[in-house]
Amino acid sequence: MKTALLGSFPRPRLLSKHVQQFRGGKFPEDKLMAEISRISSRLLGLAKEAAIDYVTGGNFLWDDIVDMACSQVTCHERNGLMRFYENNFYYRAPVLKGQLETRDQEYLTLTRLFRSQFDKNHAEGAKLKSSLLGPISFASLSQDSYYNDRVEVAFAYSKALNRSMLNVQEVVDAFEIQDPSIFDRRADQKLRSRVSEIYQSLVGGVTKEKHLITYFFLDSSSLKQFFDLPVDVFGLDMIEGRNKMRQIYPFVKERRVYLGVLDSRTTKMERVSSIKRMASRFSAKGASDVIVGFNSFTDFIPEIVASRKVRLLGKVKKA
Repeated sequence: MKTALLGSFPRPRLLSKHVQQFRGGKFPEDKLMAEISRISSRLLGLAKEAAIDYVTGGNFLWDDIVDMACSQVTCHERNGLMRFYENNFYYRAPVLKGQLETRDQEYLTLTRLFRSQFDKNHAEGAKLKSSLLGPISFASLSQDSYYNDRVEVAFAYSKALNRSMLNVQEVVDAFEIQDPSIFDRRADQKLRSRVSEIYQSLVGGVTKEKHLITYFFLDSSSLKQFFDLPVDVFGLDMIEGRNKMRQIYPFVKERRVYLGVLDSRTTKMERVSSIKRMASRFSAKGASDVIVGFNSFTDFIPEIVASRKVRLLGKVKKA
C-alpha cells in the first residue's frame, strides 16, 4: 500500500493576500516566488516526515484547480464567482471567446520550483505529481462562446493540455488529472459518452504515470467506461463510494487504484484501522496496487487539520 497527497493544500491567508496583490501588479514576483518556495518546502517536509509516496507542491500560486488550468491554456476571460459543484467553494469560470491554446509558462515555472524543493526534501522513493484539471470537468465548468459544443471544448482543451504535459513531463514523475465530472450525472451526456476518445487525445505521447482522480460523485453505471480509460491509476472518492464497494470490486483486478479515504471536507479524524481494512479489501479483490489519500483537495479544512491528516497517512503506512 502507498500513500499520496492530492492537489492543493490550504494556503496561508498572508500568501493569498500577496497572490492577489501580485495579480494586480502590486507585489513583486521574486518575493512571491520566495514565499511560495518556503511554504512548499514546509509541505514537502511534512510529507517526508509521513513518508508519503506521491506528493504535490501544494499549488499555492493558484486559487483553485480551474485557476491552475488557466495557467496551462488560454482562458480569454474569467467570469464572476460560481459554486464549485455543490460545495461552499467558489471559482471564476473561464469564458471561451477564441481557440484554446497552450499557454503554460507560469505553470512550468512553478512546477520547476516545486521540483527544486522536492529534490532537496523528500522521502526515499517518493514521486512528485503535477495536478491538472481533466477535460470533462473543464468543459463542464467553462462558459463557451466560441465552440458552441462542450465536446469540441473538451477535445480542444485536451490537445492544448497534452502539449503542456509533454512540455513538463521531464520535470515530474506523475500527472494527477482531477476530473470529477466523469461521474457527474448532471454533466452533458454527449460529453460523457465521448470520454474515451477525449482521453486518448489528452494522454498521447505522455510517458509518465497518469493518475485519474475523481471526487464528489461516483456513478456506478459509468464504472466500466472509467476503468477502461488510458491511464495508470484509477482514483475514486471512497467517502462518496463507501456504500458502492461491491459495484466497484469487479473492475479492480490487475488495476492500480487510488482510494480517497480521508475526508477533505470535515475536521473529523479517520481511524487507521478503517483505512487499512478498506485497502486490504481492494488488494484481496485483485488490485495490483492500492494508494490511499484524501478524497479531494484540502482547501475546505484548516491547514492544521490537513496537516494532522497527512500525519495520519504516515501512521497508516507504519501500522
